[in-house]
Amino acid sequence: MSLIFPYKPRILNFLLAGFFFAFCGAVLLYMGLSNDRGMILNRIFTFSESQASWFFYILAICSFAFVLLAVFTVVKSRLSPKTLEITDEMLICPKSGISTKVMRLPFRDISKVEEQVIQHQRFLMVHHEGGKFSIPKSMLPDKAAFEQVVLLLEERVSQVDRS
Repeated sequence: MSLIFPYKPRILNFLLAGFFFAFCGAVLLYMGLSNDRGMILNRIFTFSESQASWFFYILAICSFAFVLLAVFTVVKSRLSPKTLEITDEMLICPKSGISTKVMRLPFRDISKVEEQVIQHQRFLMVHHEGGKFSIPKSMLPDKAAFEQVVLLLEERVSQVDRS
């Protein structure tokens, strides 16, 4: 028996982040264009009027770069759908959320499966012969799918005969 789960980022999160950084970039660009004075940053850095404008331009460019990253992620997730598959013998999934490399890990090569929570984000850490990788809960369709993946992997890894 094989179970297949969609493995992709949540589009709404990336769209909201894209809109947020687009707004920030527009505000920073406006601040750079309309700047008429210098700036002191944390009483450490002192910028002249032109340096302060460039500071705002650089921050705007960084914000717009995040917009491009969000657009790239949304487009890539739509053009190349990925899946996480658990078969009777192995785990088949992308190496990471943006990777095109697919990992095929037989359960006998997996030494440990553990859940981790980092800043309210849940991950399933899969330790194997070649290292370790994580399966973020946010890449699966919902909480139930994540829980099912956790249970299946723990069950299948514990059933492996390691002799």
